[in-house]
Amino acid sequence: MLHSPKALRVLSIFAISVILFSALALSFASPARAAEIVTGDPDALVPADQVIDDDLVITGQNVRIEGTVYGDVFAAGSQVEVTGTIDGNLFVGSQLFINNGTVNGSVYSFSYVTNTGPAAFVADNLIGFAFSVATEEGSFVGRSVYALAYQAIISGQVARDVTFNGAAFRLNGNVGRNLTVQVAEPNPDAPAGYGPWMWVPGNVEFIQPGYEVAEGIVGGETDIQVIPYTPDSVPSVEPTTLWGFAVASWIFNRVGEFISLFLVGALLFLLWPAQMRRMEEQMTRHPWRSLGLGFLTAFLFPFVFVLAALIIIMLGILFGVISLGQLAGPVLVIGFLLLGLATVVFFIAGLLAAKAIFGHLVGSRLLQSSVEDNRWGMLLALLVGLLLYEVVALVPILGWLVALVVILLGWGAMAGALWIKEAKPQARKARKAR
Repeated sequence: MLHSPKALRVLSIFAISVILFSALALSFASPARAAEIVTGDPDALVPADQVIDDDLVITGQNVRIEGTVYGDVFAAGSQVEVTGTIDGNLFVGSQLFINNGTVNGSVYSFSYVTNTGPAAFVADNLIGFAFSVATEEGSFVGRSVYALAYQAIISGQVARDVTFNGAAFRLNGNVGRNLTVQVAEPNPDAPAGYGPWMWVPGNVEFIQPGYEVAEGIVGGETDIQVIPYTPDSVPSVEPTTLWGFAVASWIFNRVGEFISLFLVGALLFLLWPAQMRRMEEQMTRHPWRSLGLGFLTAFLFPFVFVLAALIIIMLGILFGVISLGQLAGPVLVIGFLLLGLATVVFFIAGLLAAKAIFGHLVGSRLLQSSVEDNRWGMLLALLVGLLLYEVVALVPILGWLVALVVILLGWGAMAGALWIKEAKPQARKARKAR
């Protein structure tokens, strides 16, 4: 389990909790307004003279925001660059993210490289999960910087705290309050190289493990911990034994799950859209019933599995006696193959399908139902919802709890859609009139 220093843990859980509960509220209620959607292949652009008085979802290979957005921005692409003004929070997922504009909220960057340029102004916090997090000289962060990365280079001004967990850190800028750094020594016997970091843009400076802090530029306390490398030791769950490469593997798992969920969700909604809609209706109309049915399904599954295995064995014995042993083997083989297939389908339904359906539900409510007019709209809703889910999944403990609730909700919705026959609206009205 990955733990951060207290300030980072508290702020991260609070911030992501706000996102999660906002998404849940949007999922089970009618949305009040639609977000502006901008897509492009390969370029997605908000020009300098454009003003968007709404939230913005923008995707493309190269994303540029040069204009003004009065709302939150969700940006995804190979490269994302901001030179305009965002009067809200900015959520970014990309390989390279460059902020050289104004963000009157917080920046949440899940990018390979996060770079805050010399003209950048961030009113609140900068939170980066990346290979490299950097703030250049001239940049300003109005509150705090939190970085989980291989390296961080802080050369701008930070009004409050800087908290870093990783392998390499350099501070040349100003920190208004406290500096908290935890770096771990690498394995001296490991071969040279950057481990999983195979791609680094040419303009990104790579620094060696360790730390470098200029004197007299930290306004409060400085707490720097260097964790020595200990071979053949049992890893501890405390953050003092973790560094940037471990964080990278953790984030890569989230990326892999996102790709898997998107592929499964796209396949389900393209092949069986009506059935998926029925399950979404179960989640929205009967969330507590679905959750209860999901818990009941999970509780009863082991008993049903054992009972089914006993029935297969009894059938094998029965047919073996009738056929003088000739049918015992085939009956057992076919029976246990079917039981294994049913078990696989059961767990795929919970671990993949339920999350994909929930992600599409969240995305469609965020983007309004108008995006469902075509397949591209469905895929966009699925993409946005799953991105939001993976953001929540990055938070330790909270992410696991949310995954458990989504799995139970999905199992219950599937059970309700298959076994509970809903009364038609006319029939419900007639019963009420009696």
